[in-house]
Amino acid sequence: MHMRAILSAAIALAVVFGSAGAGPTIAPTAVTVAGLQLALSTDKSLYRVGEDPRVTITFRNQSTHEAEGNFQYFWVALIGTNGAVIEPNAFPTHVALLGGPPGNSMTIVKSGADLPIYGTTLSTWGYKLTTPGTFILRTTSYVWVDAQFTRTRSGGFQRNGGVLASVRSNDATITVRP
Repeated sequence: MHMRAILSAAIALAVVFGSAGAGPTIAPTAVTVAGLQLALSTDKSLYRVGEDPRVTITFRNQSTHEAEGNFQYFWVALIGTNGAVIEPNAFPTHVALLGGPPGNSMTIVKSGADLPIYGTTLSTWGYKLTTPGTFILRTTSYVWVDAQFTRTRSGGFQRNGGVLASVRSNDATITVRP
């Protein structure tokens, strides 16, 4: 099994089961909610082979709903010009967000608010720029919309109501030169 598939499965399980050990939650099919966005950007658009692009992710809630999430689990995909996701060519340094809230916390993002949640480099997700070309960076995550969370005695969270929303980022294009 490829590293990306293993890590994607782990991320999906963490979202569905909760990272705090609260026990399984039956996850509904993820929906798309207008106004929820992950803004992905890089520090520049042109790199040399071997450089490590700085990647920033911001969660934006421009919907009329309250969004709640762990904001710990993201996977940035590197996509080639043929549209295929490129397998990581190095071991990722982190799977969870370094700059996000602690793993056992749920963060509420009110309507009209932005939450800067991550700033690191592409190597965090196991990518090293070893060949020239043009590439796309993209990420997807999941948040709960209009859900109520209560802390359990074990330190986890119990979800009451709400819907699971899939939130996809914009595409950030980078060009790599020799």
